Amino acid sequence: MSENDAQKYASAFATDVQAFIFRATRGETDSERLARVKLNRAKSEDETARERRREAIAERLRFARRVRGLFTVGSATEYTGLTYRMVSTHENAINAMSERVAEAYCFGYGIKLPWLLHGSLPSGLGDQVDQIWSKRRDTSDLKELAEICQTIATPFDPPGGALVHTAFEQATAKESAPATAGERVYDLNSESAWELPTGILSKMIGSKPDDVVVIVLDRDFGVWKSGDRVFVDSSKRDTSPGGLFALQDKSYFRSTIRRFVPGESLGGEGDWQLLGKVVATFSWHKTDDDLRERYRDLIQID
Repeated sequence: MSENDAQKYASAFATDVQAFIFRATRGETDSERLARVKLNRAKSEDETARERRREAIAERLRFARRVRGLFTVGSATEYTGLTYRMVSTHENAINAMSERVAEAYCFGYGIKLPWLLHGSLPSGLGDQVDQIWSKRRDTSDLKELAEICQTIATPFDPPGGALVHTAFEQATAKESAPATAGERVYDLNSESAWELPTGILSKMIGSKPDDVVVIVLDRDFGVWKSGDRVFVDSSKRDTSPGGLFALQDKSYFRSTIRRFVPGESLGGEGDWQLLGKVVATFSWHKTDDDLRERYRDLIQID
């Protein structure tokens, strides 16, 4: 634990900061042990509260889905555009749900955000449904309750599928940063690789990760200076800044990148400006053949 964190915990529990700094050489004093027990208990209580909140949200989410006529996780997957795994983790309280994703569910299911997140009525499903929901017991059969409420719920004209998918795409794009395993960036000068959150590049710049490379500039170019690392979409088909690029060299590990000038035909011999060397890619190409296939209409072999 850092000294900063220790100070915060000591202040919260009105005890000596030393109680939170364990020294293996002398063990714990009574005050340290007491402080540790209090801290662990508080952490456990917080985690229990979070779990119960997730479970309550998941229960309301499953109920709303069934009331709206989506009887399986698979049907919800098709309707929302989310993966089966993501819908399942939300409905089974495995993962916490961000507020943006909750808003997307509310948009798709025609329910109220305060009800989904906190249980505050109205739910958006109608007064009759709210009355039944408020009187339910913990042992109530959620599926049976939803079947009853489906016939009395306030009519809901669902948005078009494209709108619902867009809502969820935007919601999940916002939470892609804390995602775990993601796109791998290979450093071509070593055996190392960087991991980026899933979808971060495609969401940021509207490009396919397979088409994106990183180049180090060998000269000043526009607002960039020599030595700058720049993301380049090698699939672009225009001559605007950041426009049409091609890889040039037989070896991917010595690849350079060039920019076509206006009026130059693809693969022509016109004037061109060398921008720099490729230093990272978002897809691993094991052989030159793999590279040629990936960039078959852009690559130019000397």
